[in-house]
Amino acid sequence: MGEPGGPREDGALRGHCLCGAVTLGLRVVAGAFVLCHCRQCRKSAGAPFQAVIPGRREAVTIDDPQGLVREYQSSPHKLRAFCARCGSPLYSRRDDSATLRLRAGLFDALGGHRPAAHIFATSAAEWEIIADTLPRHADIEPGREPGASTGEEVP
Repeated sequence: MGEPGGPREDGALRGHCLCGAVTLGLRVVAGAFVLCHCRQCRKSAGAPFQAVIPGRREAVTIDDPQGLVREYQSSPHKLRAFCARCGSPLYSRRDDSATLRLRAGLFDALGGHRPAAHIFATSAAEWEIIADTLPRHADIEPGREPGASTGEEVP
């Protein structure tokens, strides 16, 4: 079955929340793996950014046998999900989108996927130093409208 949090035998990525009660599977990565510095992501992560990997809803499995997934409406038409037991952020989604923006930290292995860019980089915390060479965008990454996806297969 593979290592906990690593790729499954079928090649899908799998991850889980801190307490392990909610598990996720991702069969298809649907766009760029990004590091988001927007104020909402910083606040929901309690960190300088949120690492986000998109997946189309039909390519994501969420196993929540205890009914612990809760969603919070962080802004009009946008929900952020978390585990009610341990508080781990799980994903965000827009009402009008077929894409879930999964929190990459839930996965111990991402099958070689690496961050492609910083988004909302001009919204970074004033104390944060972005020291890598990834592209930095003031808003979302070029080519993506909220909810857009490209359907890149998971290796």
